[in-house]
Amino acid sequence: MNILKLRKKILQMAFSGQLLSNDENGNCLQVKEKYDKVRNDLLKNKTIKKDKIDDVISDDEKLFQCPKNWIWDRLGNIGNWGAGATPLRSNKEYYLDGSIPWLKTGELTDGYVANVEEKINEKALKECSLKIVNPGDVMIAMYGATIGKLGIATFKLTTNQACCSCNIYGGVESKYLFYYLMALKDYFTKSGMGGAQPNISREIIINTPICIPSVEYQKKLCNKIDDIFLMIDELEKGKNKIDIIKDKMRKKSISEVILNLDYELQPLGDILIYEQPTKYIVSSTKYNEAYETPVLTAGKSFILGYTNEKNDIFKDIPVIIFDDFTTDSKYVDFDFKVKSSAMKILHCKEGMNIKYYYYFLQSLNVNASTHKRYWISEFSKMMVSVPPKEIQDKIVKKIENILELVEQI
Repeated sequence: MNILKLRKKILQMAFSGQLLSNDENGNCLQVKEKYDKVRNDLLKNKTIKKDKIDDVISDDEKLFQCPKNWIWDRLGNIGNWGAGATPLRSNKEYYLDGSIPWLKTGELTDGYVANVEEKINEKALKECSLKIVNPGDVMIAMYGATIGKLGIATFKLTTNQACCSCNIYGGVESKYLFYYLMALKDYFTKSGMGGAQPNISREIIINTPICIPSVEYQKKLCNKIDDIFLMIDELEKGKNKIDIIKDKMRKKSISEVILNLDYELQPLGDILIYEQPTKYIVSSTKYNEAYETPVLTAGKSFILGYTNEKNDIFKDIPVIIFDDFTTDSKYVDFDFKVKSSAMKILHCKEGMNIKYYYYFLQSLNVNASTHKRYWISEFSKMMVSVPPKEIQDKIVKKIENILELVEQI
């Protein structure tokens, strides 16, 4: 069960009007009238500046097939969006006796923001173009690895420049906007691709379309999502416990079979011959599931994505890919490319069963906390019991029978 996909499906259903019956009689136009009035008053008083926002929303731009009685508008029309700033770190005066919470995007956890690590003072607030974020304002990370991460403020705070916050004019519930932005995580990530690191701008955010039901429906919908996500959280906790138990069972089962053998010992590096992966590194990380060739890492994610590159595809399979820094390993029996040089491609000596040595690697417990390359320095020197090929085949079959039973748990 993929918990992330389940959450995405719930949000997709929510903003397509499929999570609740759409028989409510609330007036969606009253929602627009409410935030339009507040925005127009602020513009008239010159409290805010008018943004360049296209009033027309084409059908192609609409991100959900929502019920016909909902309205479509752009995010920039429902609230005042603004990014923060980072007071100069070298100026200690900005942080001395700080009392104003200052949030970094790494502190956004897709929930309510209850505490912030750092504080700044009034001098920084006045001199550094910082924006006050009020309780109930919704925040979104715009840069790098945290892009699309969200938070709802529970107290007054400020943020760094990688965070954009929205002070809603009225008519739209904070939680509704929060969940809507969560549903657009993939959209924002895709919109931010193209540079050295993914990032979205305030302009992209304010011009993004949003579908809006009545306030009453918004509240009911958010309560429904809350209830379902709470159940998913409980399900995830149970799943994580089961996964941990299964991982331990796999490792214990393999170790019991493979580490108690009494055959000739040989250095692992004499059996598994390494090849550097440099030739097979992808030129672009713009992956697409429609493409043919998988791009691999030896870590937990294994397949990072798929590439359409045709040259220098690794085809001399089967092999083991070994992460030189974490010591994770994967058995690979299909053509592939790799993302980085932080691995070794391990070929097995002729007349051996490569899976036997893969399971030997899986049975090991190595402390990889030191940042160094482990294959040459440690693993290649490890001594491994080398039975005849027919015995290796039987051992592999026995291990795989056990692993098949574990997977049925």
